[in-house]
Amino acid sequence: MGYFPDLKGTQFFQQRLFSHGFVCLKRANHSLTDKRLTERQFLELGHAVVLAEGRSQEVFEQHLRRKGVQRKIVLQVPPFMSIPHVIAKSDLIVTVPLAVGTAFAAWADLKLVAPPFDSPRFDLKQHWHRRANRDSRNHWLRSQLFGLFNERPNERD
Repeated sequence: MGYFPDLKGTQFFQQRLFSHGFVCLKRANHSLTDKRLTERQFLELGHAVVLAEGRSQEVFEQHLRRKGVQRKIVLQVPPFMSIPHVIAKSDLIVTVPLAVGTAFAAWADLKLVAPPFDSPRFDLKQHWHRRANRDSRNHWLRSQLFGLFNERPNERD
């Protein structure tokens, strides 16, 4: 399950589960008190950026490039897992997929903040190899996941 745009071809099947956007994270006691960043704040604050080529983070980075938005990047990190510690102990902000931000806010002393513009969206899907397509146990698991995560209640697999 996830965002894997490079997982294509005739060997794999995929099923859309839901669409997802992005959110900014700040430390809980940050001087910013608003629930939404202004464009000025977004541009003036220092940013941590996750380098996750070919993954959902790249969707956001491409969105900023298309809009001509240039942030003040202070730190670039390859793994997502270092982000909660960095943000909780600094005045930096980071923009991450909503599920990642929600999880990080639950683990660390972080707050979610809406970015100052509409967030790009991307689809999260479940993927499986064609060898597992007719396996009854795999089908059962896929149907359970689809039932749990599908945002369109009338959609069938």
